[in-house]
Amino acid sequence: MNGVTIIETDKLNALFEQMEQMIAYVKAATQKTPSLLTTAQVAERMGLSVSTIERIKSDIGYATIGGRYMFKRTDVEAHIEENYTRRKAS
Repeated sequence: MNGVTIIETDKLNALFEQMEQMIAYVKAATQKTPSLLTTAQVAERMGLSVSTIERIKSDIGYATIGGRYMFKRTDVEAHIEENYTRRKAS
């Protein structure tokens, strides 16, 4: 049996159990992540003041819901990526 690895059934079952636990953890973590962020949450994420976020809100993209500015998490991440300046190679 050249190139074949034999794994004991108990070890294989334990590995599958660990994989199932990791999948459940990732699903739970992603469900807890809100897709809309408040101005304060965006400010914290970007390390800026709330007033700065209110000033640049049109650059990010936003909705007004109940009199509050709300931002899509994906728009915030895209704004960060689009405005990121990479260091030039020396």
